[in-house]
Order: sequence, then structure tokens, then C-alpha cells
Amino acid sequence: MVSKIAGLCAAALLAGCTTNPYGRLEPLSDAERTELDCAAIAAALSRVQGFEGHVSEVARAAALAGHQAGRGYGVADSKTRRRAERSASERRRQLWRLEAERGCR
Repeated sequence: MVSKIAGLCAAALLAGCTTNPYGRLEPLSDAERTELDCAAIAAALSRVQGFEGHVSEVARAAALAGHQAGRGYGVADSKTRRRAERSASERRRQLWRLEAERGCR
């Protein structure tokens, strides 16, 4: 009986320890570096911006859900969000560099 109660308590606690599926952006591949023209670079930069908006929306929804349930963000979710944000920043920097190399502006 005690083990059942302990198991239920552990399950209830772990229910609040989820991470959100932010996703990540991949760095530019060699193929992208050679094939992207100015229009494609602009479109890729727009997708990076859209991804960052997605990350913000997921984080906002998670914060609201956590607040309503009496939980915080959680360390794992913060790390996952930072990784997603870093992947977007890195891809943006790579695209800006490529844009400058091609003289797109």
C-alpha cells in the first residue's frame, strides 16, 4: 500500500516536469552555402524569425500553464528553450554572413 502511494506521488510530481518541444534550427550546410541566392537567403531569414516567434509562443503558453498549475518553468525547459534560441541565433549569423558575401543588401 505504501509503495502504491509513493508511486502515485512520484507520478504527480513528475507530471509537472515536462519539457516543451521547441525544436532546433540546423546550421547552414555546405549545399545551402553554395546554392542559396539572395531571395532564398531572405526567405531563410524570415523562417528563422518565424521559428523565434514559435519558441516565444511555446514558452509563453508553458509559463501560463505552469502558473495556473502552481508550477514553475523547470530547469530542463529553460535549457531546452535556450538551446532553441541559440540555434536560431547561430543560423541567423550564418545567413547574414552569406548575405554579405553575396552582396545581397
